[in-house]
Amino acid sequence: MCVRRLRAFQERWMKMRPKVLLVEPIGDPGTRMLQELTDIEILPKLSQRLLLAHIRNVDAVIIRAMLHVDRQAIDSARRLKVIGRFGVGIDNIDVKRATELRIPIVWTPEANCAAVADFTLGLIICMARKISDADRALRRHASWQKRHEFVGTDVSQKVLGIIGFGRIGRAVAERAKGFRMKVLVHDPFVDHAVVTGLGASPVSLEELLRQSDFVSIHVPFTAETRKLIGHREISMMKTQAFIVNTARGGIVDSGALLEALRTGRIAGAALDTFEKEPPSRRNRLFGLDNIITTPHIAAFSRETLERTSAMVAEGVLSVLSNERPPFVFNMSVYEREGTRNDNQ
Repeated sequence: MCVRRLRAFQERWMKMRPKVLLVEPIGDPGTRMLQELTDIEILPKLSQRLLLAHIRNVDAVIIRAMLHVDRQAIDSARRLKVIGRFGVGIDNIDVKRATELRIPIVWTPEANCAAVADFTLGLIICMARKISDADRALRRHASWQKRHEFVGTDVSQKVLGIIGFGRIGRAVAERAKGFRMKVLVHDPFVDHAVVTGLGASPVSLEELLRQSDFVSIHVPFTAETRKLIGHREISMMKTQAFIVNTARGGIVDSGALLEALRTGRIAGAALDTFEKEPPSRRNRLFGLDNIITTPHIAAFSRETLERTSAMVAEGVLSVLSNERPPFVFNMSVYEREGTRNDNQ
């Protein structure tokens, strides 16, 4: 009799355990944390159709970069209490609809700053010193005597223009000081005192583009920043200048960038993100020599991925436990009657 009661209790408890859908694996320690307190499910394949089918009966969903928790997905989720974003980009989540339904979106804004800033400086050095060009040539058994073709330019004492001065932009500025770079910043939402306090100069976007030897982009992808850097903006840049984009691909007009690189209007570019991801193999940018491309890996350090995994899991578990997590993108959901979690 006792065994039967114990089994019945276990069955009831398992039904009560929250269900969490992982759109993509998030690694450890986050997965282990979730497994202890919830039932987790990982999508068998990456497709928007499968997301709609699996999100219907879960209490939480954690998404990375590949799929979208759009209005249709949110409306089809009958008991969704929290959306977790592994990372910082929120452009693949319908924030407006989630907020209307009082569903918190937890994210990890402090997890990847160092990794992305390091990666950004790495790309700047690679472009300036033609490291990737030299590597490819040597692997093709190019004559050692032709190494004079890979004369680059110094990074030290050059002008770095940073568009967007949030956590990552500020981390880039701090690192640039080590190279004795002059840092210009354009961010209309950041007080000038914050910029000058880090040894940088606040300027207009036009002034930044005209003066900078390197332009590094660190703004979120929104309707306002879509194709923020287009034909007009690139035409203002120095012919020897470089563009670095580790933010979102849609911020730079890829057509305008392609034309500028092909004609030598600017010296080069380094892209970690693309308008469409994954990009087509026929993307014409891949055929150019004056560009470095990487597959959206700026935040992919071992330490960063572990921090991100833990932070997003902690945020989701906090909401499921009726607690307020430290990082909520749509904090206004807590300024109303309560979250969907509170009312169910």
